[in-house]
Amino acid sequence: MGIISTKNITVILNHKEILKDISMSIAEGKRTVILGPNGSGKSTLLKALAGLLKCSAGSIYFDKQELQRVSKHQLAKQMAILPQGAEAPKDLTVSDLVDYGRFPHRKWWGKAPKDDKECVIWALKQTGMDQFKNRLVSTLSGGERQRAWIAMALAQKPKVLLLDEPTTYLDIAHQLEVMNIVSKLNYDSGISVVMVLHDINHAMQFADEIVILKDGEVFAKGEPEKVITVDLLEKVFGVSADVFINREGRTILVPTTFSKPK
Repeated sequence: MGIISTKNITVILNHKEILKDISMSIAEGKRTVILGPNGSGKSTLLKALAGLLKCSAGSIYFDKQELQRVSKHQLAKQMAILPQGAEAPKDLTVSDLVDYGRFPHRKWWGKAPKDDKECVIWALKQTGMDQFKNRLVSTLSGGERQRAWIAMALAQKPKVLLLDEPTTYLDIAHQLEVMNIVSKLNYDSGISVVMVLHDINHAMQFADEIVILKDGEVFAKGEPEKVITVDLLEKVFGVSADVFINREGRTILVPTTFSKPK
């Protein structure tokens, strides 16, 4: 059993079955990427793993405990989730935003303990946002803003970091910047990372394991180069692709022709 595992979970939203009988395990200390076509249930699965959505059937386990038996307060100390399109009040500074990540560890009375301040400073440095700590979040670029939100999640000092499409709306340079920061955190701090991504080649480059969803079910799961193949792209995404080997010896798939998924 991994840091997170599911046993036959089903999620129904608005009378529609979004996830169907999913059993899987997320390896501890690894980077797991969830891929799939639009509407396949990727974000729903991430929210279910975070305890934000109730399963209609089945069970989710976190660190060998049934998720529904873990208090929200304890879960917030150990798991951080960064959803799509997170927004902050216009008058909030980067430092204040990151400080919010310490709330699960803080008592409701008294001043913030010294550990909190140290965690905020650490999170800012890890994401390269220490130089922006006094800037308003609303004045940051897209890449800077995403790094600030990741810093807030890191300030929680979680065991698991859940990211829903963290590179959306970012240019190529900032996409790589964010992905490299996430990987560095995984390597240096041992944080288990679960990401929903759209970019197949980012998934192949930055994942230790990939989960492919199709029509609300797990279609494939395993190491990137064993899972992501030309045949899989055709069956799941309905595209033909050419294969290249980059300068680092990694396989790169370039979609060339669209057809209906098999």
